[in-house]
Formats: sequence, C-alpha cells, structure tokens
Amino acid sequence: MSLTALEREFQAYVRQQGGAMPDRVVGDARADALQRLGVYADAYRLRLTEILGKDFPGVRHLAGAAPFEALAADYIAAHPSAHFNARWFGQRFPAFLETRGAALGEMARLEWAMTMVFDHADEPVAGIAAAAAIPPEHWGEMRIVPTGAQQRLAMHNNTGEIRHALDRGETPPAALPLAKPETWLIWRMGFEVYSRGLADDEAAALAAVHEGATFAQVCEAIGEDENAALRAAALLRRWLEEGVVRELHG
Repeated sequence: MSLTALEREFQAYVRQQGGAMPDRVVGDARADALQRLGVYADAYRLRLTEILGKDFPGVRHLAGAAPFEALAADYIAAHPSAHFNARWFGQRFPAFLETRGAALGEMARLEWAMTMVFDHADEPVAGIAAAAAIPPEHWGEMRIVPTGAQQRLAMHNNTGEIRHALDRGETPPAALPLAKPETWLIWRMGFEVYSRGLADDEAAALAAVHEGATFAQVCEAIGEDENAALRAAALLRRWLEEGVVRELHG
C-alpha cells in the first residue's frame, strides 16, 4: 500500500469510522487499535463542533450547550467536512437546522450570512461626496450600485435582537415570533459586520437598488407619497454613511 493510499484510508476512518484501518494499527496493553484511532476520530469531531460553536453562537444559545453538541454530532455524521478549509464546514448547517426548529434555522441563516459578509472580498465604497458630485438634474437617472458585502434576509422571529444582545454581552430576550416578517440587512464596513431591521419602505427601496433601478424608480418603490423623493434621499445618505454603496452612476 502506498503512503497516499494509507493516508486516504486513515482520513476515511477518522471521518466515517469504518473500513479496514484498525487492521493496520498495532495496539498494546495501554490502548488497542480502536482506542488509538478513536483519539483522532474524537478530536476531529470535537474540532468541528468547536468550529460550529464559533460560527453559530446564537444557535448554541438557543439550543443550549448539550443539545447543540448533539445537533453538531448529527450534522457531522450527515455532512462530513468536504473542504480543506474549515471555513466552509457550516454552509449546510442552516438548511440542516430547518427541520429542527424554525428559530434555530433562522438564527443559523443570519449567522452564516454574517460569516459570508465578513469574508467577502474588499471593495471600494462611495461616500457622501459621490452624491454631491452628481448634478441635481441627473439624479432621476442615477443608479446606486450596492456593495457585494451585504445580504438581506426575511426574519419571522426576533432573531436579530437575540444576536445583538449576545454581541453586547447582555441577556438575550426569549425567542418569539414577530407580528409580521421583517427584512434585515447584514453588511460589513471595514472589519466590522453590522445588521439591522429595515422599515418596509427601505426594504422595498433597497430591493429596487439590487435590481438595478434608477433613483426615480427607487422613489416609486417607496410609494407615491409626495415625500418619497425626500425619503429616498435620506435613505441614500444613510446607505452611503453605512458603507453599503460601491458607486453612484449618474
């Protein structure tokens, strides 16, 4: 057997705890072959559980420490790590948790979005000066190009507030359904990840932005109120200050 084949067989045993690898390990009075291999198999699962706990602290809070470890064990069994980079290990965790509870699945989606936003490639962002540089007569046709380091999620529970409380080191509220669903924006500015709930008109306006709408169309998305243009301008200013606009075309 070549060294490469032996390494692959060892890896397969560590991940799935099956195969002929125990026959290739010599035991002694202190530990037999299964016990020796078990050290590596257990370490593999403990490390992956630790990774999940760091990537999904909100899920761990909602589930509780012991139940979270049981969920992690089930997830590891169902979805063994398929990448050399452990960064990707949790990518299926949100979908996996959907069957274990709506609150758990929603928290996992939020936290995975935060991970993806944090890891997004750096890119330039526009500031207030970019808007000031566009002549007023061109604003109607101006297009707002959003950054890639942002995601929008539909929330049906107070998931965002729970995660905010955990981030601040406060006692989180109990998980409760919202009176109506909310859209949350998750974005990165510098080395920090932020999230907040959007009012209905802002959610509609930002959705239009992501669809490539002009500023005039963004105003229409907000509504036919006579103050829609002022509201759109105020939202644009906020987006520029928060660093979610890459550039303005006008």
